[in-house]
Amino acid sequence: MKLKFSPKSVEKFKRDGITKLVINYLRDSFLVSSIVEYVIDWRYASTRVNLVEWLNKNLTVPNSVKSDLSDLYASKSSDLGKLKQVLYYVHNNLEYVSDQTKWGVEEKWEPIEDVWRTKKADCESGAQLIYAIAKWLGITDDHLFLVCGDVAPNGGHCYVVYYSEEDLCEYTFDWCFHFDISKLVKVPYAERSEYFGGSREWFRFNASGSFRPRDLI
Repeated sequence: MKLKFSPKSVEKFKRDGITKLVINYLRDSFLVSSIVEYVIDWRYASTRVNLVEWLNKNLTVPNSVKSDLSDLYASKSSDLGKLKQVLYYVHNNLEYVSDQTKWGVEEKWEPIEDVWRTKKADCESGAQLIYAIAKWLGITDDHLFLVCGDVAPNGGHCYVVYYSEEDLCEYTFDWCFHFDISKLVKVPYAERSEYFGGSREWFRFNASGSFRPRDLI
């Protein structure tokens, strides 16, 4: 979402209590609700899975993760502050390995329990863990998405995008690709050239729905 508001406009939206309305308006301006089905295991290339349904079956946060993050769960930090800590936690606890290395197949989306048991993950597995923890912490779907799209120079990638009410900008929370920039939460998604400013998204989804960019419909 490439629209950017001035600080004065953002403050006015906050005073008027309409930031959520603005976020929903922007989402509906750039995205179209669409059922997204995807081949999550290339061993079964003819089987496409509804990603919203799949995600809702794979949101259980491991008990050891809950224990590690119990203080964060009880804290009064902002959603943005919590998500930043989750990003660090996932980055520090998972080792990036490709699906080919781990599973012997080019693409395989795995349950969270497999991710956490092995502590090895491809991009979508770590992103899914970030999303599940964020949901457990109470961050809502009107702000939080799993996004799949092209990045430079590596091609297809999966990452988390969060829409901040603090400045009405989206930010990437990417545990394995340019983590050093994501962790600062300073450069909006629309200004991240590594992600083509979001212009090459294939789709985005969360537990509530899935969306495609309007220009792809």
